[in-house]
Amino acid sequence: MASDPESSSELLSINNQASPRVYTSLLLCFGLESDFRDYVGLKKHLQSSLDKLAETYPLLTAHLFADANNGVASLTTTKGAKIPFRVVQDATNSSAQSYDEMKEAGFPQSLFTHERFGRDGRLNAEGKPVMYIEGIIIRGGMFLHCEFHHAVFDGRLKSEFLGAFAAITRGDVHDTFLPSNQSFHHTAATAIAPSYAHFDALLEECPEFGMLVDKSGPTFHCYDNEFPYRNLEKTGKIFTINRARMGTLQYMIQGQLAKKGLIAKDKNPSTYSCLAALAFMCIVRARSIAEPFNNRGNGQDDTAIMHHAVNWHSRALKKHTKNYFGVSTLPAFTAISMAFLKESSGDLNALALIADLVKRDTAQVDDDYVHKRLNLSSPDPRLIGVNYDPRSPNVIAFNTWRHFGGSDDWEIPGTISTRPDAVRRTLAGWGTHNCLILPQTGDDQEILVQLPEVTMEVLCKDRNWYDWFEVIE
Repeated sequence: MASDPESSSELLSINNQASPRVYTSLLLCFGLESDFRDYVGLKKHLQSSLDKLAETYPLLTAHLFADANNGVASLTTTKGAKIPFRVVQDATNSSAQSYDEMKEAGFPQSLFTHERFGRDGRLNAEGKPVMYIEGIIIRGGMFLHCEFHHAVFDGRLKSEFLGAFAAITRGDVHDTFLPSNQSFHHTAATAIAPSYAHFDALLEECPEFGMLVDKSGPTFHCYDNEFPYRNLEKTGKIFTINRARMGTLQYMIQGQLAKKGLIAKDKNPSTYSCLAALAFMCIVRARSIAEPFNNRGNGQDDTAIMHHAVNWHSRALKKHTKNYFGVSTLPAFTAISMAFLKESSGDLNALALIADLVKRDTAQVDDDYVHKRLNLSSPDPRLIGVNYDPRSPNVIAFNTWRHFGGSDDWEIPGTISTRPDAVRRTLAGWGTHNCLILPQTGDDQEILVQLPEVTMEVLCKDRNWYDWFEVIE
């Protein structure tokens, strides 16, 4: 990292040190007026809006670095730097689908899964921007592609950035707010563990974490080149559940829980807990049927695990993190016996019990839970891993982006609507165990599911699944 009097550097806070060093990205879909051709004006408007954000919040222009010896990451800001931005015009490619054709098809995930979206987020001495913004012009529409480095951006911060960006495009500068302090004042927030023995002792207190001896972290080990993972044909589909069906699902689960005194009669279970329970029951069962070859023999084959990414910003350490620019997400697990899942397939009472368990497991992320995990510092952050193997058919990861990106109003030259028609996650390739509630832009709630092809085939034939969902092919 070059010495520059116009630059300032700081170590990442411990929660950021232990976050995945990857880019996660989303894409907002906007239709354009049929006669619109002022792409230069569109670019200038977005560039001006980003420049205003950068001037007010310089952390948005920062670069991330990592020490080659111990993996410890730092963040550098430079006076006058800009947010990386470009506009790519693809309007003359007559062989590609038009925006209207994509919209008619429901914006299937396959359109946004391509190696071009695989930006390398691994940190080194060269430095990586904390974010990239790109406008992609196609026939009849524009995609606003936003790439965020997970070392500092989680769902909360993505949501706040998109809200601020949208407000500035509308001219509502004074309505925007973004946090501006990468560190926060807490005894554990900037610590690095002095020894491996100390790190081992801390791991005993945090069972959802483990040590990655190959330093392929932090957080997730890379299995891409390991058998049989590398030979798996994988796929992904977006499933939709309309408002009426979602209400029915919540009503039915609420009734079962109320009978047991687990919920008030006038309160519905959350969308998250209901959809997570349904996904847990159906997808793990489908994996167990279709992927016997993936059995890891790790002693956990009798237990099914759902991985949750829980944001604690609104529920813990509030006095320390009001102005915190960084990751405030921790893993939590829901564990259920495989025998219970297999025997209770389609049973409403079992579904309700799983929903209640999901609620309890995510609710445990409180001050004590967070404080203990903030103490989980390592002499090398690349050793920190989540303690489960995604290759196991007993595992599913469930996350939500439901509340960000879909309901912001934008003012972008040429766009037909102030709100996006859809928000999609962009991927370089498919995963094997992933479910994501997508940002909601209309009455239907969408879920992106990534699985091995053989497992997806089983899932799509499961009446307990398809009775609730429609699929976007």
